Amino acid sequence: MNTAGKQIINRNTERIFLLLVTAVMAVLFYKMYLVLNADFTDVPSRLKNGTMINLNGPHPAQNMKTLLQKGRYFRDEKDIDLISAAFEKARITDSSSINNIGDLNKKQYNINSTTALREGGETFRKRVKAERVALGFTDDDSIVFGSQKKDPAAIPSANDLQMGMHSISGSIKAAGIPVPNVIVRLQLILPQDSLYSNNVEEIENRIEENKITVKKIYALDSLHNS
Repeated sequence: MNTAGKQIINRNTERIFLLLVTAVMAVLFYKMYLVLNADFTDVPSRLKNGTMINLNGPHPAQNMKTLLQKGRYFRDEKDIDLISAAFEKARITDSSSINNIGDLNKKQYNINSTTALREGGETFRKRVKAERVALGFTDDDSIVFGSQKKDPAAIPSANDLQMGMHSISGSIKAAGIPVPNVIVRLQLILPQDSLYSNNVEEIENRIEENKITVKKIYALDSLHNS
């Protein structure tokens, strides 16, 4: 068989494989179409009864509220009202269409933690408290935070701990500009070679001195000396 004949056979083999691949892909796409089409068959009825909403449709707050209620996403009505109000406000601010549900992660749909704690229900309050614990907020820190919200001038920008001649200073900046009235939480831990735990909060024998902005904890040895 000459070279031309071999090339013809190879071309025919390629055509057969292309036809087989095309047939397999066509079957797969058809099955995917059937699955996706089945998901859309109940869309009109679900939109009507409120278990599904058009994110770009009219009356966003009421539609979202109905969805959260019928879907049983939240038990507390305050949580539902807060989400519905925040969604409506964001839709008024953002006139562009929502392409998919991932767009709800944009900044304009966020709910401030202070607003969530003040206006939210059981679920939102638990989330805010859990986040504050993760950030280092304790009961004492919450008191300082509340005082800062009421009167920033009541909390000094510098504290004399009366524990030596050293000092710690710094500034919080946003886009290179210092930000006023920011609470910074500093914590001193024991050195790694200490006989105690590396976290002074875990020591049983200790003495505490509390002020509104300073909390001193002295670890005691076996002779109760700090």
